[in-house]
Amino acid sequence: MARKKYSEVENEVMKKVAANIKQLLVEKKWNQKMLGEKSGLSSSTISDYVKGKTLISPGNLQKIAEAFEVSKSEIYPMENEENSVEVTEFDSISIEDLHNYQLTYKGVNLTEEQAKQVVNLLRTALDMSSSDS
Repeated sequence: MARKKYSEVENEVMKKVAANIKQLLVEKKWNQKMLGEKSGLSSSTISDYVKGKTLISPGNLQKIAEAFEVSKSEIYPMENEENSVEVTEFDSISIEDLHNYQLTYKGVNLTEEQAKQVVNLLRTALDMSSSDS
């Protein structure tokens, strides 16, 4: 199966996540196998994140952060204002991929539940507008 083609923003996020995980592995003196065991994730999943091949999911971000005993912002750049990746090409992000981003409103991070509600509202609005045509 072919890998998904990622946008420039997603590729930048994957690079930063990879660098942050590598740094934490060095700091903890762990290898990828140890991180997999502590996080409950497969070795291939950890390897993909470390190589910057796969965009990390919110659930796996949480598992890795808990394994390292760090905040998610130490791994995922969108969580950290200093390292945030600004998304300016909104039309290049599919609604299905929004869960990969930390959504904010008026400078405040939305919870995972609030983000799901936003995505559902967008889907509903788009479904309604397409049925009106």
